[in-house]
Amino acid sequence: MDIEQLQKLLNVSSNIKWSKHCLERMQERDISIADVKSCLQTGEIIEDYPNDSPHPSCLIFGHTKEDKILHIVVDSDSNSLFFITAYFPSTDKFEKDLNTRKGIADMDIEQLQKLLNVSSNIKWSKHCLERMQERDISIADVKSCLQTGEIIEDYPNDSPHPSCLIFGHTKEDKILHIVVDSDSNSLFFITAYFPSTDKFEKDLKTRKGQ
Repeated sequence: MDIEQLQKLLNVSSNIKWSKHCLERMQERDISIADVKSCLQTGEIIEDYPNDSPHPSCLIFGHTKEDKILHIVVDSDSNSLFFITAYFPSTDKFEKDLNTRKGIADMDIEQLQKLLNVSSNIKWSKHCLERMQERDISIADVKSCLQTGEIIEDYPNDSPHPSCLIFGHTKEDKILHIVVDSDSNSLFFITAYFPSTDKFEKDLKTRKGQ
C-alpha cells in the first residue's frame, strides 16, 4: 500500500468509512477522529497485510494532534479508506521505538485444536457469524475444519493477536477456509468461506501469485 494514496483519500470525506469495532475501540481509548486523521497525515506504513480480505490493509505509525504516538490499521480498495482499529502502542508488543514489532512465533495447529475442546475458550466475531449465515456454513462445519485442518498462511503481525488461515473440511467433506486468532488461551473465529480458484490454485490452499 502507498501512504500518499491513503492520505489523498483522506481529503474527501465521502471516501472514508469507519468500522464499528474501530469506533468502539476509539471511544474506550479516548482517541478522537481528529487523532486518527492526524496519525494518517503524519504517518508511515510499518506493516503491510496484502492478503487481508476483502482488501489489502496496513498498520500505520503516526502521531495525534497532541503528538502522542498512535497506531491505526486501515484497508483500502484504492477508492475508499476503511478504518479498522486504532490504539496507543506499548512495549509489550513493540520495541522501544514503538514501530518495530517484537518477534512472534508462528501459530501451532495442535494448540488451536486443544483450545477448541473447551467451549469457554471459543469466541466468535459478529462478522464471522454473519458470513457463516450468508454462506450456509454451520458452527459444526467450522469446528470440523479446525479439527481436520492445516495452517496454510500465518499472519503473525495481526492485531490484537496473531492469526492464521486454515484449510480443512466440513462434516460433509467440503473444503473450507477459516481465519482464527489466538492469544494462547482463547480461540477467536474471524471469518469462514468456501475457497475458489479465483484467488487460489486448483489445490485451494496455494494463493495465486505466490
